[in-house]
Amino acid sequence: MHSRCGTIAVRRLDSSPGRRVKEAEPSYHQGMASTLVSACLLGKPCRYDGGSKLSVAVEQWLERRGDDVVAVCPEQLGGLGTPRSASWLAGGDGAAVLDGRAQVLRKDDVQDDVGDVSAAFIAGADRAAALDLHAGTAVLKARSPSCGCGQVWIDGKVQAGDGVFAALLRRRGVVVLSDEDLSERGDPERDRWDRRWASRTDPVGPPSELLRALDDVLPTTGRALDVAAGRGRQARWLARRGLDVTAVDVSPVGLAALSRSENPTVRTWVADLSLDPLPAGPWDVICCVDFYLPTLFGALCAALAPGGWLVFAHPTLDNLSRHAHPSARFLVPADQVASLVPDLEIRRCDAAWRQDGRHEAWLVARRG
Repeated sequence: MHSRCGTIAVRRLDSSPGRRVKEAEPSYHQGMASTLVSACLLGKPCRYDGGSKLSVAVEQWLERRGDDVVAVCPEQLGGLGTPRSASWLAGGDGAAVLDGRAQVLRKDDVQDDVGDVSAAFIAGADRAAALDLHAGTAVLKARSPSCGCGQVWIDGKVQAGDGVFAALLRRRGVVVLSDEDLSERGDPERDRWDRRWASRTDPVGPPSELLRALDDVLPTTGRALDVAAGRGRQARWLARRGLDVTAVDVSPVGLAALSRSENPTVRTWVADLSLDPLPAGPWDVICCVDFYLPTLFGALCAALAPGGWLVFAHPTLDNLSRHAHPSARFLVPADQVASLVPDLEIRRCDAAWRQDGRHEAWLVARRG
């Protein structure tokens, strides 16, 4: 028997063992701040094979946040029963499906052929997103054709991209995380930054002095990427200029500060850029402030659109003469900055003591 449950599940997590979601009508949740969660991660048997993927790590993370939870299964909401044949992305990720440039396919066991279920996936994503218009964060099942975020199966292999539902949520400014982002495996770098951002209650500060100095230079339309965005100092400024901004950072806690209501044109992307690929370009502006990873610059330059700008600001080794932190392993040698972008036209490259008291290297370069 196929289940076509389309209602949302709303609950406050508690400490009782074996807890499961409680079904509720959509109207129950209107007006309440919440987190959208793939229902299978909370134990609901809604996966294509009739099973679930209960995640203790996700439940613990939700308990720490104290959020109300809206559990959704976009595929069920799109009219696909459970169990159902497995589906896959073909020709592109979920964003491409939304734009009509790719498909979601599945094998029809009755007809013994492959059918296009893109319309059902898009309809389910729309309905799932509409169930809670106040959600600022979503925790979704990794690599699913609906819910995968950051990496999904496309044409038989794992590639960078999102599922259909995750892509729709990103376009609406929701911070999208996968269950693996919150995995019990742990990630020391992510944990360190999560703790740092969780302890910050002060207002988000102004953008980099270098960005402000480029107010008359940088474009006011197009796409911008804020690398190692943290709580979004640079992303907010870029968005206010009129740019369509993607903020990428290893810390979902930092990115959660970029609320949808305040920053409607900022999308967020959780990634460890020492391991994970950049969000797909091309970009008209790439901003990298207070993050120095020499091996990343080749990808940054390649991701620029023709005429695109790369803006880099970071403390140099000379900063140690006045400040003990950051330590030397995090600092850039001032005489090596220009060599980071051999294929770009350098418009500015210098190092000096700046207004905030730090010795910073500034680099402004453009792709021809």
